Amino acid sequence: MTQTVKTPSQVAAETTLHFGPFRLEGPRRLWREEHLAGVRPRPLAVLRYLAERPGRLVASEELLNRLWPGIYVTKTVLRVCVREVRQALAEGPVAPRFIETVGRQGYRFIAPIATTPPVFSSQSSVPSSESEDGMQQLPTGNCQLLSSAGHGERQIMFLFGESGIGKTTLVDRFLEQILPGAGDWRQGTSFSSLPAPGVAAQAPSLRIGRGQCVEHYGGGEAYLPLLEALGQVCEGPGGEQVMAVLRRHAPLWLAQFAGLLEADEREAVRQSGPGSSQERMVRELAEAIEVLAADTVLILVLEDLQWSDTSTLDALAYLAQRRRQVRLYIVGTYRPAEVVVSGHRLRQVVQELYGRRQCEELALELLTEADVQEYLRRRFGRGAAVTELSQLIYEQIGEARRVRVHRQLGEWKAERYGERTAEIAGELAVHFTTGPDYRRAVQYYGQVSEVALRRSAYREASDHCRKGLDLLERLPDTPERQRQELALRMILSVALTAIEGYEAEGLVRNLTRARDLCQALNDDGSLVSVLVGLGRFYDLRADLDAIEQLMDEERRLLTRIQEPLLAIQLHTHLGTSSMVRGALVQAQEHHARVLELYNPRWHSEFVLRFSMDPAVIISGISSWGLWLAGWPDQACARLQHGLHWGKELDHRFSLIVTLINAARVHLWCGNLDDAERLTEEGVGLAREHNVAWFIRAGGMLQGCIQVQQGKTEAGLALLTETVAQYRSAGVRYLLPLHLSSVVDAYWRLGRVDEGLATVTEALHLSETSTTSFWAAEVHRLKGELTLSQSRGQRQKEAKIQGPKFKIPSL
Repeated sequence: MTQTVKTPSQVAAETTLHFGPFRLEGPRRLWREEHLAGVRPRPLAVLRYLAERPGRLVASEELLNRLWPGIYVTKTVLRVCVREVRQALAEGPVAPRFIETVGRQGYRFIAPIATTPPVFSSQSSVPSSESEDGMQQLPTGNCQLLSSAGHGERQIMFLFGESGIGKTTLVDRFLEQILPGAGDWRQGTSFSSLPAPGVAAQAPSLRIGRGQCVEHYGGGEAYLPLLEALGQVCEGPGGEQVMAVLRRHAPLWLAQFAGLLEADEREAVRQSGPGSSQERMVRELAEAIEVLAADTVLILVLEDLQWSDTSTLDALAYLAQRRRQVRLYIVGTYRPAEVVVSGHRLRQVVQELYGRRQCEELALELLTEADVQEYLRRRFGRGAAVTELSQLIYEQIGEARRVRVHRQLGEWKAERYGERTAEIAGELAVHFTTGPDYRRAVQYYGQVSEVALRRSAYREASDHCRKGLDLLERLPDTPERQRQELALRMILSVALTAIEGYEAEGLVRNLTRARDLCQALNDDGSLVSVLVGLGRFYDLRADLDAIEQLMDEERRLLTRIQEPLLAIQLHTHLGTSSMVRGALVQAQEHHARVLELYNPRWHSEFVLRFSMDPAVIISGISSWGLWLAGWPDQACARLQHGLHWGKELDHRFSLIVTLINAARVHLWCGNLDDAERLTEEGVGLAREHNVAWFIRAGGMLQGCIQVQQGKTEAGLALLTETVAQYRSAGVRYLLPLHLSSVVDAYWRLGRVDEGLATVTEALHLSETSTTSFWAAEVHRLKGELTLSQSRGQRQKEAKIQGPKFKIPSL
């Protein structure tokens, strides 16, 4: 190969400079002894320029003119570069060892310098990529991160700066560097053109997806930027491979791209999606991305994260914390001021990731007023002034015009999308809110909240429902308004159940209002779900009178209901309540009816309307009744079926319920190893998904197991702590059962008086609340304690009287 001839200036530029423990190799690498310092090319250029002129004051204007020739760059950019160099050199502006700041004039390099001539090879060097306006920090600085991603180190970069400062421009140039000459960054290409050495040999190709959070989409459509980015990857080169990965690893995400599927496959994935947990959505996304980025670099650009939904942030945090080596590079942009003012969770996520060194941050600083004036002069000529442009912008977006434009845009887009308005429901809701057309705005808030619910994005669903309900307050009370309110409250009930649990006061208020609406509209179908939700709340409160009234209403409703799906819901709750009240025969009849009517194809609809799968739940609850009726083998068999079905469906909430119920029955059967294993699995899932009710239930089981294993003191401490948690939450459901476990521990420890006081409370609750199925066991424990107390009393009396002596005869 012909050797490249270098000019004297090129030779000087490649000379190695030595100062202190550092050496600066050419214009691209700074070493501290044997460790490479991660400094971006532009700050290195500033360091190089100063180090080549030791002892000389270099004015700021000289640095700007030499390093950014013919380009308008503010002194802020120069200060940022100097600050980064100082961080790499481990010094500050006070008492510096290498770079001295000379007032406002400039900088001076003050350390002794030694030089080493460059060693030339026959290989040509990779050219440095420069932009045209001096704002190339993101493109050049990210080459190193992109190279790391190409070697299997996942990278996440957050670029932040205020509106109009150039974030999107930097991202565009970064992508243009990766795909030089490409007219559209969405097209895939080989890695041979990357400006980062070594990446081409490691990764044969790359995929790029770009998504944006849009304020007019309601500020929270679930997973919006991720869906847009993935959709572009699916539509790009090799899209069939991407779709195949989604089919295998992320069917819930595949369901979001209905337009790319055939009709039969679209229906199949639609049935599999609704009601799955948000954790499953995030887990599927991570697995699919890791498969896609195993051999191919995947770049995802997510813009304007200050408008992001919570689900997208959870997904980003999860992706950042995964440890599997993948060729993944994510760039996110946001406006920090809006994040701070709105209290957006994004900043917390970024800080946590940055603190764990799982992301990088790059700030674009604000321009001064003089800088803005200079930019406008260069961009628009001397005739342009800030005030004139501001006035022009103000006139363009006056309030009356904004209202008119929003209404027109909403009507035009609604007509254009037709039956597919759910795809832009969040945007339409905002257009018609600002329009204003509150009736149509509420309609689209209902659509976007249902979309969020199907994506298991419960907080977003709740937020959109509340926005719709607020708008309804401005409309007259008509049957149409009542139907809209009921639809929103039905979705809100499912979301609140997932977020706060069955015992939330906000949930019961929402359900109570929904029941009034159902009765006013004669809507028996919605009334079923409302009554079941209320029943769960009053079950937890063990409110005997309220449950009796609800069960009577459910039985009457059951005679009017023809749809099996609705009947299953009523039978499930009636069976569960009957079992807890000790009516085992009636409970088994309802449970058998559920299993008879159940159709696995309805799973997604059950979860969407019922929050859980009835077949899985009934398998756990009915096993209690079988054990209490004296059939432990049948109880274990029923549990095995429920566990198998719950794991196959992968609906985490239903599975947690069944695991905890199975552990309880195995504990009653004396199978301590199985009980402990199932408890650990159930509590682990409950903690992972933050289901407080089952975390407490798991704590009770762990305490009982410890008592049975002979660790009585530790078990009692855990039991009493968990019972206190139930009391503080106002939950009396199964409290006699839990108190009996405490009584058993007292009895084993010989603390009879404490045991009798506790068993008295358990008996009172059994008689006055809905939890009477355990009354027989509570009576047995009271008998044992009474016998122990009687024996102890006789022994005490014997000690007081002393031994009886026989008087010998004379």
